[in-house]
Amino acid sequence: MSELGLLIFSIGIESSVGIILFLAIIKLKNKDSIKKLPIIIAAAFIIIGVFAYWLNLGQPFKMVNTLKNIKSSWLSRAILFSGILATLNVINAIITFVKPSQRIIQIILTLLAVAIGLTGLSKEILFFGILIALIVVNAIITFVKPSSKLAQNIFIWLSAVIGLIDIAIIGNVYTFTGIPYWNGITTFINFYTSVILVGGILYYSSDYRDQTEKSKKFIGAAILSALIVQIVSEIFYRSNLSALGAASASGRLLYGNGILVVLKYLFAVFAVIFFFWKGIGEKKYNGKNLIKVGNEAKLLAVAFIIVSAIISKYLFYTIFITTKIGRI
Repeated sequence: MSELGLLIFSIGIESSVGIILFLAIIKLKNKDSIKKLPIIIAAAFIIIGVFAYWLNLGQPFKMVNTLKNIKSSWLSRAILFSGILATLNVINAIITFVKPSQRIIQIILTLLAVAIGLTGLSKEILFFGILIALIVVNAIITFVKPSSKLAQNIFIWLSAVIGLIDIAIIGNVYTFTGIPYWNGITTFINFYTSVILVGGILYYSSDYRDQTEKSKKFIGAAILSALIVQIVSEIFYRSNLSALGAASASGRLLYGNGILVVLKYLFAVFAVIFFFWKGIGEKKYNGKNLIKVGNEAKLLAVAFIIVSAIISKYLFYTIFITTKIGRI
């Protein structure tokens, strides 16, 4: 596949955003200290994803030139926000180990605010809101003098919010291309449900020993709902494409990859099944252990959902073959 970089980028972004989102939500319910592994995995996924996208660009060293079109280009905005998100995830990982001082945190927030101001993004209502939020948080830190634990919570929630915005921006990159399969709300449904599916399973699998039964039920309900919504959305959207006629290039590609679509959801269903798996335990026959499947099911859930995500993004970017989006 010629767009391997885009595939890795999409999976990396969605996985990272999903892990941080669940981490932030669970953190609200559970006041215990944040575990290191989910933070590290989230940072690793997005770094790999952004690096893969950087290599996928026709002229990667000119990526900075795309920032000149931020006012009018969704692609430029996606690159900027993905860079900010990667930076925040790295900061999260550093804070987890270093426990920085209040002054360092304020410097980081100030630099983010200055970056938005210098690029002229503050003229747009969305970015103006983010700029105001950064200034307010900076002011609060000045008076409250938060602990490193509170600072980490701030950055985790900032990462989650920026990540959700980044997914929306990336979705807009494709919905404005004029390609039927990418137009409409289905692209956004696909992206956000993938965030919940992949991110939820990765988060839980990396921290399942410290999760309460209530947390598992919450994450389980979220990923099961996301899977159902994604399947229903795909059925309705393919029906609409069929009604409009599958003579287009995107239609022919979609219907020609029917087996892959089935495999995509088959792997996703098995991933969800293994997520809920409580284990068989030990079964003995003539004094010998035959089966011992317990926590290993979490690893199987991760493996199946990653394979499903790869197939999903391959199908999505198959339509990409006739376009040049994402290149400089």
